Order: sequence, then structure tokens, then C-alpha cells
Amino acid sequence: MSKLSTKWGYVVVVLLLNLPSSFNAIAHLMVAQHGSLNVVDEAIFMVLSLPVSGFKGFDDDGDGLLSIEELNVHREAITNEVHSQIILEDDTKTILLEGIMLSPVVSHEKPKEPVSHLVVMGRFTVSQNLASTNFKMGIFGNEAKEKVMKMRLKRKSDNYQRNFDLTPENIMSRLID
Repeated sequence: MSKLSTKWGYVVVVLLLNLPSSFNAIAHLMVAQHGSLNVVDEAIFMVLSLPVSGFKGFDDDGDGLLSIEELNVHREAITNEVHSQIILEDDTKTILLEGIMLSPVVSHEKPKEPVSHLVVMGRFTVSQNLASTNFKMGIFGNEAKEKVMKMRLKRKSDNYQRNFDLTPENIMSRLID
């Protein structure tokens, strides 16, 4: 077994053991309309807070929000939408998001209430050279404030950081300037 796959095995076990408590903690810590891409070795870990209104066909009661029941019924379809709308591209291939996890951004005061944002987490497997790699995200909400996604890229190995915005008119950005 390779060093990388052993490392991922440990990460998966820790995540699985902490899933019930960590989803809500992460959801509470991620600001709406913000996202992060953290480059670690040959992976990019992604966390996004996406507006529910950006997902079409999953609001069964028409209230503009996503209930736990709606999330559970449509989880696979929402995951498929994330797969088709959030990708990395380089000069030779499309890199799909792996290990997608969805978590509603719940209110401390009303934890059972439907939500307006959904935290999406996952990982991209990449090479060390990101010079020609673009991040593409096409899920935007209906309100003006839901039409800008504020992103931050961090690469631990050399302390590289970059902020960029995505909008419906500009859904793609090169990772490394």
C-alpha cells in the first residue's frame, strides 16, 4: 500500500468517527457564499457554502429553503448536480470532485428549521503542478448576494495564498496566478 493511500485511510477513519459532530461544526464555521481550497500534497480539499436556491428541482414544498427531509430525499441528485457544476480542469483533463459530503447550515436557535445554504465538502486528486489548473463552479442563487462566491486558495507547502471571486458571468478561475 502506498504512503498516500495509507494516509488517506487514516483520514477516512477519523472523518467517519467524527461525522455526526463535525458536519454541524463545519457548517456553522463556513460563512455563506464563501469557499476554501486547501492544497495538501496531491490533493485539494474543498469546502463551499452554497445557496439552496442555486439547486433547481429539490425544493418540494416551494418555500425557497431545504429541509432535512428534502435533503435526504434528493441527496443523490444534489450530489450529481455538484459533480457536474464543480470541477477542476487542466490542459489535458477534467478532475472530478471525490468524497462529496453535504451538510445543511443550521441555525443555533432553530436547528430543525429548513436552511438557505448547504456546505459541500470534497477532495480533488491533483498533480503537484497546478500552473494550468482552473477551478470551475456554476452554482449560484437567485438573490444578488448569492451571485458572488468568495474563494480562498491556500497551499501549505510554500504558504501560497490567493483570493478570487466567482460569479455567474465568470464561473472559472486559474488556481495559480
